[in-house]
Amino acid sequence: MKKIALFLSMAVLAMACEKPVSEPKITAPDEVSIPVEGTEEVDVFVEFNSTAAWTASLKEASDWCLISPDKGEAGDAKVKVIATASDSKDPRVATLVITAGVTVKEVSLVQGYVPAFDIVETEKTVGPEGGKVSFEFKTNLPYEVKIDAGIDWLKLVPASKAYADGAITLEVDPFDELDGSREAEVRVEIEGFNPLLLIVGQDGPSSVMWSINMQDVLPRIGSFTRGEQVIPTNVSMALFNGDVLVCAGDDSDVVILDKNSGEKKGVLSFAKDKPGYITNDDAGNLVYCTRVWNYWLDYQFFSIYYMRPGDSAPTMLCTATSESYAPSYLGAGLSVRGDVTKNAAILAPWEGVAGVTGDNMVLCWPVSNGVAGDFVKGTITGMVAIDWMSGYWCQSPDNFPGMVLMSDKLSDGALFSCYNENALYYVDSNFACTKLVDAIVDSNNAANAMDLRTINGKPYFAVSAGCFFPEWGITPVLDIYDADTKTLITSCLTSNYADGASGVGASAAVRLEAAQYGLNVYHINNNCSSIEAIKVPLK
Repeated sequence: MKKIALFLSMAVLAMACEKPVSEPKITAPDEVSIPVEGTEEVDVFVEFNSTAAWTASLKEASDWCLISPDKGEAGDAKVKVIATASDSKDPRVATLVITAGVTVKEVSLVQGYVPAFDIVETEKTVGPEGGKVSFEFKTNLPYEVKIDAGIDWLKLVPASKAYADGAITLEVDPFDELDGSREAEVRVEIEGFNPLLLIVGQDGPSSVMWSINMQDVLPRIGSFTRGEQVIPTNVSMALFNGDVLVCAGDDSDVVILDKNSGEKKGVLSFAKDKPGYITNDDAGNLVYCTRVWNYWLDYQFFSIYYMRPGDSAPTMLCTATSESYAPSYLGAGLSVRGDVTKNAAILAPWEGVAGVTGDNMVLCWPVSNGVAGDFVKGTITGMVAIDWMSGYWCQSPDNFPGMVLMSDKLSDGALFSCYNENALYYVDSNFACTKLVDAIVDSNNAANAMDLRTINGKPYFAVSAGCFFPEWGITPVLDIYDADTKTLITSCLTSNYADGASGVGASAAVRLEAAQYGLNVYHINNNCSSIEAIKVPLK
């Protein structure tokens, strides 16, 4: 027993004297930052200490960094990390793995990012209805959005400031100014960058209800041949039966357009005595006259007719076969006020040639109880008109004036304007002119279309003008005036369909009607080749 006890004691003593085997120790940082040096390659050393021989590797394959060396002996050591040039707008991360025996140490290699604020668009336009508008961007920087205190129609919609994909969203109020526009600058202050300006624009609703190229409605616009004569078309229009009627004045059928859309609905045909010029009276009746093509031969065929809504055939009001008119180019224009089935006044300017066919002449008819009375013929005096032919309103059969009666009484006179001078005159019952406005449109336009209507108890008149020579390409003028004060209320936006007509003579037409918000104005311009419907609010 003593021998066994001694043996065990010696074994225990031997075990106590034997040193335990320890695991290798690696002392290294948890993370090493790698700077961004623009287009340059970057070298960074990861310094560490290992109590045993070591190896180094990248945990996962990396396309942006390499290491060297990949092994070493125990003691202080370092591994060089070689990072390629960076244009990344996100951080780049790799993991360096150092292994010594059973000991593993991972070191995160983190390279910063290229500072950036990339935005897709810096300008946005919003419609009149308003709503949200967003500027999409990517950034890795802090930023702050500032809107000028004076802008009360634009508000910032709160969003997170994550430095990645994002959007600056703005709430835009509705905008009801017809043809109006407004703009605001939104300042984005970005850390380390110059401020970025975002532009938010907003357009108000368009006053143009519809606009179409007249050549889509009247293919033979410009001029046509009748016998040996080349005759300019004489475009006119009327509001009738809830539609817009368009007449080319060339013996073709009258075209019917939908008043709300401008869509062609059909034609209004006449078996004989084709309309040369159409209009409507204040009661909504269609009134038209035939056109005298040849001032020596055809004048006796001049007649004026009307149709009431629902009529299947026209009714004649007066005709040259029973009245002694001097020869002239009649039928280029017609102004009618009142109700031709009751009491009204009618005026027709002559499309005369100075010194040949009755200079500056007009014919007028009073209508009483639906019957046209004896005509009144007069010569307009007191205007300058064409400066090289002073005292004449025209020099050829396509230079007729713009003229509109003031009321259903001839004694109340008319408003008058003509090519070149473009002044606005009042013409009294003796056909003498008094100038009201020096020039109602630019001299390059011919103000030869007018209309005057009473809207909600107040008279307004419209002036439509277009370029006399179509090759000038001038946009048509459409102005609305207060008829009492003769002051301009508004100038409407119009369209110009280029190369609309050949020849000269800015023949045009304009018609007014009452609307819930004020008035609607419909206009046709021959040389600018446009037919449009425009709304005009009245205060």
